[in-house]
Amino acid sequence: MQLKMLSKDQIWGGQNLQAIRAQGGRPFVTDLCLGLGSWGDSLKDHNNVGSTFVDGYSYGSVCVWHQTGGSNSCGEDDPKYSIRPIIDGSDAEKVYQSVAVKKVEKINGYFVEVIQHGSYPQDVDWNYGELEKRYQNRTLQMTGRSFTFNGINVKNDYGFIPYKSPEFVLNNRRYVRAIVSSFADCLYLDGRRASNGYPCWYRVQPIEWICEPNGLLISRKGLVAGIPFSVARDYVANTLSKEIENDPPAPRCLEKSRPLMSDLLLKRKVGHIR
Repeated sequence: MQLKMLSKDQIWGGQNLQAIRAQGGRPFVTDLCLGLGSWGDSLKDHNNVGSTFVDGYSYGSVCVWHQTGGSNSCGEDDPKYSIRPIIDGSDAEKVYQSVAVKKVEKINGYFVEVIQHGSYPQDVDWNYGELEKRYQNRTLQMTGRSFTFNGINVKNDYGFIPYKSPEFVLNNRRYVRAIVSSFADCLYLDGRRASNGYPCWYRVQPIEWICEPNGLLISRKGLVAGIPFSVARDYVANTLSKEIENDPPAPRCLEKSRPLMSDLLLKRKVGHIR
C-alpha cells in the first residue's frame, strides 16, 4: 500500500473532495500535530498548524489549507504543517473491502461514510504519571512497534533526522512518548499548554478515513507534523504506510462490492442537504 497527499485540484479544483466541503475548509488536527511542529499558541484556533499538505510539483512550492479556510504557500523545507494523507486506487478499494464496520455520519449537512483502518498516535493523555514513572524505571512494556518522527527541534532547525519512538502498552492501552517540538509553547486542543522540549504521552488510536464517492479515502485528521515537505513524500509513502500496515483490519474475503448504503448514496447523489 502507498499513501499519497492531496493535490491542488482535489482542494480547490474540479476534483474538489466531499470531505473538504463537509469540513468547511476546517479539517481537524491531532494533539500530536500540535506538539510536533506547530507555531505554538500564536493563534488560539490552531489554524497555525494547517491540516493538509497539497502536492506542489508543478508550482514549485507547497500550498497549505488552514483551519480558517484560507491558504498560503510554504517552502519545501518548512516542517511546521501537518500531513493529511489519502489512499486511492486499488489500495483504497482493498482497505475499504477489508473493514467490517462502516458508518455514515452527517457533517455540516453532508452525509459521509467513515471507516477505521490502522492506528497512529493522536491525543495527549494527561494522566501520564504511571507511564512516565515506569518509563524512567525502564519497566514499561514495549510492543515492538515504533513510529518515526523528526529528531530535529523544529524551533532551531529546518532539517530532518528520522527518530523512532517505541510504542508502549499499559493497562491494554498503547502509548507513544514524544518531545514537544514547536515554535513556541504548544497549545493543545483542550486548552492545556506544554513547553518546547517537554515530554508528552500520546494515545495510539484508530485512524478514521472519510470515503469519497469516487472511492478515494482521505484521513479525517492531519496525522503527522514536523516533517519538511522536501522529505514528506517519501515519509508518507513509506514510513506511515508501514506503520498503518502493522495493525491491519481483519479481512472480509466474501465481500465483493461496496455496501448497499454506499450504492444508494451514489445513485441518489446524496451530498449536501438543501
